[in-house]
Amino acid sequence: MDETTNIDNKKIKALIISCNNEQDKLSYVASNLFLELEDEVINYILDRLIKCSVGHDFYPAEFCEVSFGKNDVTIYGFLEK
Repeated sequence: MDETTNIDNKKIKALIISCNNEQDKLSYVASNLFLELEDEVINYILDRLIKCSVGHDFYPAEFCEVSFGKNDVTIYGFLEK
């Protein structure tokens, strides 16, 4: 992220993605969003991005579903040229 972003009046300074083979989840701590994904999910996303970079369509737009507190959240990817 190039600049500070606000979501519901909470400042988001960084998105940190890491491998967590227990549960896919999203959390907010000290102005950072933490996206923890299973290695299989990370590999799936990377494979889709690689295919998209060589001309394949990026469809469907869903990357993954994660828990965020008590809610399930679907994360989408939108790529611009």
